[in-house]
Amino acid sequence: MADVPDPWIQSSRSSKCTPQLAIQLLEGSNPNQVGATNYLNYAAGVGIHIYPAGAVTTLAATKTAITDYVTPIQNATNTTLPFWITECGYPRARFATEADRYTQHANFINALNQLGFPLAYTLLYTFDNSGGFEVYANGAYLPTSDIFDNYY
Repeated sequence: MADVPDPWIQSSRSSKCTPQLAIQLLEGSNPNQVGATNYLNYAAGVGIHIYPAGAVTTLAATKTAITDYVTPIQNATNTTLPFWITECGYPRARFATEADRYTQHANFINALNQLGFPLAYTLLYTFDNSGGFEVYANGAYLPTSDIFDNYY
């Protein structure tokens, strides 16, 4: 998984932990939790953000990148709960052209459809508060915005 820069963690007063620890805490199975409730019994889905590192360029590589995120969570939860991908996307700076970025977004959606794990929602992150994820700039839609017409 991509590392969140420490300044962001500090400025947002956040923390991060491994997926395994997060699952333990939700299950109440961490050794520091005595008699804790297994909150996964009450869950309707598993929320996840997927931002594959680098400019993954093939459908096969995209499937691998997604599987690297999803499989550990499926294994840890031992559940068939659907995934809610509440953020995903690729920043502009990773690609030579917007056409390449569009292709990668299309690969991402096609990979999700082909992998077949339970999926409830997929939301493409396009808000540009951190630089480069926008699909609209300088008063015009960028080619990547066509992903909404073609896939959503």
